[in-house]
Amino acid sequence: MLLNGQVFDQQPKLAWGVYPLEPGANEMVLTNFTLIREKGVLSPPLGWGAMIDKKDQGISLYVPGEGLFTFALQPFQGAVKGEASWSKAQFTIYGREYWLLSGSPITGGDQPHDIWVSLEADYLDAKSPDRGRLFIRPDLLDAAH
Repeated sequence: MLLNGQVFDQQPKLAWGVYPLEPGANEMVLTNFTLIREKGVLSPPLGWGAMIDKKDQGISLYVPGEGLFTFALQPFQGAVKGEASWSKAQFTIYGREYWLLSGSPITGGDQPHDIWVSLEADYLDAKSPDRGRLFIRPDLLDAAH
């Protein structure tokens, strides 16, 4: 097998220039991810993606029948500490183990990297109650105080 390539000064981006192949130390990126609880898939890969690069932001994932999961790089009210290592994250909520598998590294910088995760089990998404939804929470830390 013969491989041929080029080295560029700037790192290419995934998904039409939106997401970096490797996030910076203070960035979190979820691309084409799967959320697993114990041995069951809660959210199969749907091609969704989101990125945060500010301390007060979080990435929220609504899973019908399960609630609202929120992922962040900083502690926030109601969150538990988890760990991301390249494209896999692991955390425990209410005594149950979860894994988040992403199509690219979840966090940059030194690995493993601490993350914080919350689950609002009684959350019902008004915009799409029967379908999942991924969105950015821009004021996550402000809302906790």
